[in-house]
Amino acid sequence: MATGQSICTIKPLEYVVFMTNTPQDIRLDLQWMYELSLAIGHSLDPYDVCCNFCKVLMRQTEINYAGIWIQSESTTAKQEHDNYELYFSFPHSRTLRTKLNAKALAIEKHQDFAVFPLSDQPQALVIEEHSSDSSVAIFRLGSFGYIRLLREKSEFNQKELRQLRPIIENLAINLEGALAHQQLNKERTFLRSLINTMPELVWSKDVEGRYLSCNPRVESLFAAKEHQIIGQTDYDFFDKDLADFCQASDKQVLARKDLKIERKWVTFANDGHQALIETTKAPMKGDSGETIGILGVGHDITPLYKTQMALKSSEQRFRSYFDLGLIGMALISKKKTWLQVNDYLCDMLGFTESELKRDSLDKFIHPQDISAFNHMTDQLLSRAKSSVRGEVRFIHQSGQIVYTETAISQEISPPEETDHFVTLISDITERKRAEEQIKLSASVFEHASEGIMITDNTGVILDVNRSFQNLSGYSAEDVIGHTPDVLKSDLHSQEFFSAMWKSLIKDGHWRGEIWNSKKSGEAYAELLNVTAILDNEGKPSHYVCIFSDITQLKEHQQELEKMAHFDALTQLPNRVLLSKTLQTALKRCSRTQQLMAVAYIDLDEFKPINDAYGHDTGDLLLIEAAKRMQDVLQADDTIARLGGDEFVMLLQALESVEECKAILSQIIAVLSVPFYINHHTLEISASIGVTLFPDDKSDADTLIRHADQAMYIAKQTGRNCFHFFDHDYDKQARDRHKAQGDIQMALNNNEFVLYYQPKINMRSGKVYGVEALIRWQHPTQNLLLPDSFLPQIENPDLIASLGSWVMEEAISQLRTWRLAGLDLSISINISAEHLLSGRFVKQLEGLLDKYSEVPPEMIEFEVLESAELEDVDTALKIIEHCHELGIQFALDDFGTGYSSLTYLRKIPVNTIKIDKSFVIDMLRVPEDKTIVEGIIGLGRAFGRKVIAEGVESAAHGYSLMQMNCEYAQGYGIAKPMPAELIPDWVANFLLSEHWR
Repeated sequence: MATGQSICTIKPLEYVVFMTNTPQDIRLDLQWMYELSLAIGHSLDPYDVCCNFCKVLMRQTEINYAGIWIQSESTTAKQEHDNYELYFSFPHSRTLRTKLNAKALAIEKHQDFAVFPLSDQPQALVIEEHSSDSSVAIFRLGSFGYIRLLREKSEFNQKELRQLRPIIENLAINLEGALAHQQLNKERTFLRSLINTMPELVWSKDVEGRYLSCNPRVESLFAAKEHQIIGQTDYDFFDKDLADFCQASDKQVLARKDLKIERKWVTFANDGHQALIETTKAPMKGDSGETIGILGVGHDITPLYKTQMALKSSEQRFRSYFDLGLIGMALISKKKTWLQVNDYLCDMLGFTESELKRDSLDKFIHPQDISAFNHMTDQLLSRAKSSVRGEVRFIHQSGQIVYTETAISQEISPPEETDHFVTLISDITERKRAEEQIKLSASVFEHASEGIMITDNTGVILDVNRSFQNLSGYSAEDVIGHTPDVLKSDLHSQEFFSAMWKSLIKDGHWRGEIWNSKKSGEAYAELLNVTAILDNEGKPSHYVCIFSDITQLKEHQQELEKMAHFDALTQLPNRVLLSKTLQTALKRCSRTQQLMAVAYIDLDEFKPINDAYGHDTGDLLLIEAAKRMQDVLQADDTIARLGGDEFVMLLQALESVEECKAILSQIIAVLSVPFYINHHTLEISASIGVTLFPDDKSDADTLIRHADQAMYIAKQTGRNCFHFFDHDYDKQARDRHKAQGDIQMALNNNEFVLYYQPKINMRSGKVYGVEALIRWQHPTQNLLLPDSFLPQIENPDLIASLGSWVMEEAISQLRTWRLAGLDLSISINISAEHLLSGRFVKQLEGLLDKYSEVPPEMIEFEVLESAELEDVDTALKIIEHCHELGIQFALDDFGTGYSSLTYLRKIPVNTIKIDKSFVIDMLRVPEDKTIVEGIIGLGRAFGRKVIAEGVESAAHGYSLMQMNCEYAQGYGIAKPMPAELIPDWVANFLLSEHWR
């Protein structure tokens, strides 16, 4: 469409053909054409263009009528623009019809103009009044219309038509421009009206961010008129943060040259309300395509936002109800498949959501309930009901049956078809069980072996069962309407019943033992369980009392109690009751600071009497002894039998130690009086150990143990006496126990090492062997010698374990030396406990197999001559077995024991070692030298090798060789040393000339 500027341009008349050729005629024609051009070229009003043109045309020509027809705006694409409306006619009075199609205009599509007599047209198409000899000329006005000219009583000739054609074309061009301008103004007016009435904010800016235009909605935002807004920027109306945001957004639109949609809360300046504005920004293009600014349309989406938030909140609440509801919820399709399920339903059935969706409902519904469920959904599909409800059994993942109450309604979606079913599934398994339980309870009430009584909240009896009547002797008629007071036995205080009711009110139940009275008056014990039944407000409405007769059980319990706490023979308290009594007494004495004695009594000479006269006599003796001791004690004192002939006394509330001694003396005295039992006169005595509390601030078990320790000392000091616990002696025992624990830990931590002392032949100067000596590499006390820790070992197992370690360590070292070319024998000290342990021989055989490079004859075990071999026969068998293996034996520290000759005669040793105590002093003590000579003579007489320990000087060695003793060891030769020093010492050893 032409612009307004082109509309005003007068199109030149390029194809004018003059009707005459005379200069005057030409001048007249040009004037006429000029007038026509002026008439149609200076107005932008289409009506004025047409009116001026027709006036000039009719004034200059003989045309009687002109009609301009323009394509109808209501023409559709299917009508191919064939309908036209009369836009202008002159004169107006002659117009009869205002709408015609192209055929009525009598011009073909391919023609630009046509001329014909009006009479040739069908009468129906005649549109003006005319004479029968009128002529019509029709010209096409571009592509938008036609002009129809009527001349009466004469026809148009071709020259006239050719002359009119360029004028008509110019009219078409300018009329089209005027029409376009008119349409543009119309559209502008409409657009402006539309923009001004729009609820959206509409504005435009230049590339610098200055406002070019805006609608009233923007005016309300800024509280300013459009002329006040134009030329301003966002900084003139918004705070800096919002203005920065708007400017940055505008720059993005200009840079990207594309749409941008953003949301921002703004405050309207006219009334102060806030709104969420969704703004769409687009770049504006100029005629040459350059970006000339930004067009923005802002839509107030606050209601939408609030609606969305409300919808989101509603959806969240629904999702919360769906996911967190305490009922199973599901959406089910028409094909009976799960569409959506909540977590509660998954937990109810034991399946995950994906597992449920994988299969149809038939897999999860009990086979017997599938048809009933299908009937429910069929009722919904047929619109017979809008919702249905029924009980449906489902199968849990574990195989258990889940009883449910299922409610189904249908969700209708366009076009009025059921899309899915909304299903609520309540787990009523517990209710079903409860219903069954109620039925069962009714049966149990009547058939239970326990008595059952039901009262109201005031305690009035409402009902009792058959067992109640049988157990109490009261009939239902006797007690209904009364309170349980009719059953009281008067064996309980009022405080007992007050405590019962207090517990019942607080906890809602009470359970315990109670003595009631039968109708006959006989008291009986019952185990009673009272439970409060609460109403909807949580207040007790009834009480259910269930009881069983436990009279026989109580009697039996008393018998068991006596058996559990009293000695069956003497009827004295036993160890269990003693412990409880002692605990109670300790608490009382700690509170009152009174003196208490714990005495441990052992009857001397009881075992021989029991063995000689039999257990019956022994039992009678114990019974009589217990009675005598009981007679001595006060009411607060206790005597208990621990077993056998051992008793423990608790003497409480003593005023002094002297009082305790007096009572103990009485005990010893009454037990020293002969007993006459089964025609026999029997005499015994007592050894008593005593400890006093709180002087001895130990616990109960420790007090008894301390008294026991003191009793053993009493036995050792002559019996028939008492002895008080000695804390120093106990400390020594504890120290020994701790030391043994430390030694065991040291063995576990590899803290022990072996040192080796060489043994030589003093005549030849040859080093022939070493003795393995244990040392303790203590982590804090450095290197400890065996005398500082070996005497503290009393545990035979620890002695054997330590000996086993020494034996393997020594044999392993001997193998190392032999592999290095050092040929030595080794002596290993062995204790009697280790030798007689059951594992000695087996371990030795294992070591000989493990270290096969070591010849057995290079190993010698030294047994202390002072050691007491409790089982000499077993020791001899072990030594003989070792001899068969090739092992040598030596008798160590010979001469210090009490049975040297016996050992020498019985034990097949290979070597005798003279104790160093004799050798060291033999140079200055003649008696010691005589003993050494005697031992050497005994060795020669028994054919034993003799070696002297304690050789500390050349004089000792020379004197021994004078007595024919060639073998020696001692500090005068070498001190014990670590294994790694032995090879160099042996290689460098030379016997001094003073020895020879």
